[in-house]
Amino acid sequence: MYRRKRPFHPERLARWLERIKATLDQCLVTDEEWGYAADGFPDPLP
Repeated sequence: MYRRKRPFHPERLARWLERIKATLDQCLVTDEEWGYAADGFPDPLP
């Protein structure tokens, strides 16, 4: 039997992506904590 697909809700996807992004931001270490410079490359060792 063919089941009709549920309508797609962009706002639901946007909320889901925001929740995933917030979770990743909590887990990931920021570039400053790693010692990365603004250009994206790590600072040379002292």
